[in-house]
Amino acid sequence: MTQNIPVIFVTALDKFQGETIGFDLGAADYITKPIKPVIVRARVRTQLALYDQTRHLETLVRERTQALERTRLQVVEILGRAAELKDEETGLHVVRMSRYVGLLAQAHGLEEDFCKLLQHAAMMHDLGKIGIPDHILRKPDRLDEAEFAEIRRHAEIGARIIGQNADDSHSLIELASIIALTHHEKWDGSGYPHGLAGEDIPLVGRIAAVADVFDALTSDRPYKAAWSIEDAVALLKRERGRHFDPHLVDSFEKILPRIIAVREASLDK
Repeated sequence: MTQNIPVIFVTALDKFQGETIGFDLGAADYITKPIKPVIVRARVRTQLALYDQTRHLETLVRERTQALERTRLQVVEILGRAAELKDEETGLHVVRMSRYVGLLAQAHGLEEDFCKLLQHAAMMHDLGKIGIPDHILRKPDRLDEAEFAEIRRHAEIGARIIGQNADDSHSLIELASIIALTHHEKWDGSGYPHGLAGEDIPLVGRIAAVADVFDALTSDRPYKAAWSIEDAVALLKRERGRHFDPHLVDSFEKILPRIIAVREASLDK
């Protein structure tokens, strides 16, 4: 609590020796003996002014940083909603799905700050749909082989749009790119775009897969009516160890009341 308070030391030692010792210990200034009150007051006023100015600048930097972070997250949500509005009646899928991702990551034991970052990154999971023709996304009937091949491209398109240029492997952009690319991979290797299997699929992609399928099943789509929660959970359990990481399905079941609460809150909007 006191490490940022400026300290002025008093010394009667040789000037160079006294300065060296005091500044090495973290002092802000020094006064030599004999002490003169007018000098003490002037030095104290100077240090207090510098201290106040530093605190003010730190506050400004913190506020600006927080404002930039809020803006960045708003842009992420806008991009996610833009993709979803191509084939959804509302953009609430991206909001629900991302919140499910955050809850599931937390239930799986991941660190809290990382779970929040992952939740925001998941908002861009279907950004690649921007590159898919509307007549395919909105088709009310079963897709033919060529159309399905086209829609499968959205995973790689999304990863390309987002990019992978971040230096930090836990950055928002890097995580969003990984999720966009891998959220349709399956535990048994039958997914796309690369047919990854088991733990070769990044954990964030495996988490997104569970959240995305659950919300897709329990939402109305052009080609189907919404499933009941019971039926959707039953499918997750059937696909445990095939489509989905079995441990994540178990974690999802444990937090189902919280998942339902998120879903119901979105339906009230």
